[in-house]
Amino acid sequence: MQSSVAIDSTLSCAVGKLSTAGQSIWLDTMSAISLIAPALADAETVSGGAPIIIQFVIYDLPGRDCAALASNGELPATDAGIATYKSDYIDPIVAAFKLKASNIRLVLIIEPDSLPNILTNANLATCATSAPYYREGIEYALSQLANIPNVYMYLDIAHGGWLGWPNNLSGIVPIMQSVLTAAVALNPAVSSAVRGFATNVANYSPTHANGVAPVVGATLSPGTYNGVTYEEYEGNPAIDETTYVQLLTEAFAGTGLPANFVIDTSRNGRAGIRDAWGDWCNVNGAGIGYFPQASPDSTTPSLDAYTWIKPQGDADGTSNTTAPRYDAHCGLADSLPNAPQAGQWFHAEFDMLVKNANPAIAGC
Repeated sequence: MQSSVAIDSTLSCAVGKLSTAGQSIWLDTMSAISLIAPALADAETVSGGAPIIIQFVIYDLPGRDCAALASNGELPATDAGIATYKSDYIDPIVAAFKLKASNIRLVLIIEPDSLPNILTNANLATCATSAPYYREGIEYALSQLANIPNVYMYLDIAHGGWLGWPNNLSGIVPIMQSVLTAAVALNPAVSSAVRGFATNVANYSPTHANGVAPVVGATLSPGTYNGVTYEEYEGNPAIDETTYVQLLTEAFAGTGLPANFVIDTSRNGRAGIRDAWGDWCNVNGAGIGYFPQASPDSTTPSLDAYTWIKPQGDADGTSNTTAPRYDAHCGLADSLPNAPQAGQWFHAEFDMLVKNANPAIAGC
């Protein structure tokens, strides 16, 4: 963030506010495991011995991000890849977390863009190949991470614009049931360590659409789902993440799945900014959404928190068509130009997100 302040000093106020709000640490490579120890030490120092939450993202499955190119990982979807994932990624993470102070509460976001791809992109050869390794990897990760005291895990469950359609809502349930059942069989502690699910991870779906359709120039229409009338877009009633959480809560009733949710509000402050609902890369016009807050909505008691999972300013993927890992979504008309590789700092995006924040950043 400070590099952006050096470019534009007017951002200093916003950077000050953002830096105290709590950001997630992405363990997206095996080398990133080295970030754990200093982060835990900093948390212990800041806390003064009082309970404190620190949030990490577990994100290095074999064949990662099978339906896109921008965030492909370092491990292949092979037997060797899953063995490395267990021994050289998950096991060292568990060992590092076990050294934390007893007052530190760990919130772990588990493997974005994995299990939802099993449901909707099974027709892609890359996802068909990756699917068994996604299941095995997540089952193992949950079983090992559950041994850490004061850990609260949320599995990624995409966003309303991906799984909000009725067939997808019902289709994701048996996948989640199967993975959690297998993980509990490996370690019964999983049943209490998995708190629920994370929505909108690194995406732009608004918390509240307020009647705005997800696509520029589109309109909503009334529809009925389970006897309730919703405003919907192309048959999808989950036009915002609050509605999506409510629909998931209904879909999970009686399934044994933990119906508790967090929403990534790091970049979802603006509705109706995309040319297509599935556009996900460096979306132009986006803004920071709600600041992190526990129990933010009394009308949706299954919503544990708004949280920031995707660091604002980290690019989604490069717009350079000749670069490795270029994905065509990053070259669309509604994507910012001149974007670097995924995870690299993107000043233009950070500047946009701050200036488009909704609600506006108080005091800045």
